[in-house]
Amino acid sequence: ILSIDQKGNYFLNNTKQPSKAITKQQLLSAIYAIMHKDKKNSPAIYVKGDKDVEYGKIVTAMSLLQKAGATQIGLFTQPPTDTLKGRAHT
Repeated sequence: ILSIDQKGNYFLNNTKQPSKAITKQQLLSAIYAIMHKDKKNSPAIYVKGDKDVEYGKIVTAMSLLQKAGATQIGLFTQPPTDTLKGRAHT
């Protein structure tokens, strides 16, 4: 999972220090290593962005993941808290 905070900093959950921000180059290197470890079974990489991060930062991150060889990229989303409240399900 690649997390992006509201300032656009990157955090990768499989690093030695997942709570420490990493640079774009460190992200590229880490994802490249993961993707080329076993090309037949490359894992999906998920992006989780802070609700206040600029959308462009998410797009940049996804572009970096693709550049590093990721072919399966997903987004974590959280539905608004008021979704379907008080509405009848049909």
